Amino acid sequence: MTTPAALTVTPSNQTKIYGNPFAFSGTEFSTVGLVNGDKVNTVSLTSAGAVATAGVAGSPYAISGSNALGTGLSNYTISYGQGAFTVTPAALTL
Repeated sequence: MTTPAALTVTPSNQTKIYGNPFAFSGTEFSTVGLVNGDKVNTVSLTSAGAVATAGVAGSPYAISGSNALGTGLSNYTISYGQGAFTVTPAALTL
């Protein structure tokens, strides 16, 4: 019996200005543990910081990943790290 290799997928940290929404493309991540040319193409990424109404006061928000898709991934036990989503203040001109 073959034991699956360990694979860690970690969302990349992101930053946005308050009031702007952020749309994940699914490619904002890094991996540790891939071998033999296997590849992660996309990951489902979510964060409460991505919505336009996410406040600076709650920052940084966690970024979570799930549902990695790619080649050879059935050979791995996949774990997901967390990224940080920072919301910066918007400029206000009076």
